[in-house]
Amino acid sequence: MATPENTSKTASKTPAPETEEGLEKLKQWGQWVLMGIAVAFLAVSLFQWNRSRIEGEAQEIFLAYSTAFTPEALAQVVEAYPDAPEAALARIQMGGMYFRDGEYDEALSVYDAFLQAHPRHPLADEVRFARWMTLEALGKLDQALEGFAGVSEEAVMFPQALFGQARIHEKQGNPALAVTLYTQISEDFEDSVWAFQADIFRKAAELAAREMNP
Repeated sequence: MATPENTSKTASKTPAPETEEGLEKLKQWGQWVLMGIAVAFLAVSLFQWNRSRIEGEAQEIFLAYSTAFTPEALAQVVEAYPDAPEAALARIQMGGMYFRDGEYDEALSVYDAFLQAHPRHPLADEVRFARWMTLEALGKLDQALEGFAGVSEEAVMFPQALFGQARIHEKQGNPALAVTLYTQISEDFEDSVWAFQADIFRKAAELAAREMNP
């Protein structure tokens, strides 16, 4: 018969469902921070490019792009104006829409097409990161991990890359490795939103590691 003391200990080791749900939502939010950053880069690029607009065909292309609100419409922009700057932007948006809707195979195809067509685009690194997230979503964890692990410490996306590695280690049943990465984030990005998230995830990963090795 379980004593109140034993029951209390057991309960302390098992995160409440609402806690697990909250952690998962926070992790998903962290992933969408990446998309927010990409959108911000996109907005800046579009603004700078729009300042130098010319009459005629350029305005026609811009109108087609700015009124394309579905992946199908964006694909038409890419097909009609493959050499225009809008084609690259349309591919980025298209991939983001597919990812948002859970159509990961389509998103991956779009990101691959972007990188093939625009390997030196100012947003190429962000697209590569989105591609690794898509691979993760597809369960291709080793490929995604390789991508995240290759991000330079000087890169803007480095904190998110550490989170990506930690997530994959947890999914692969290696919470101890995730703890190490979450700790690194907390130490390297102290007093940032990244550190706040990492502290929360680290505690959950530590609990999982203890349960695997009691």
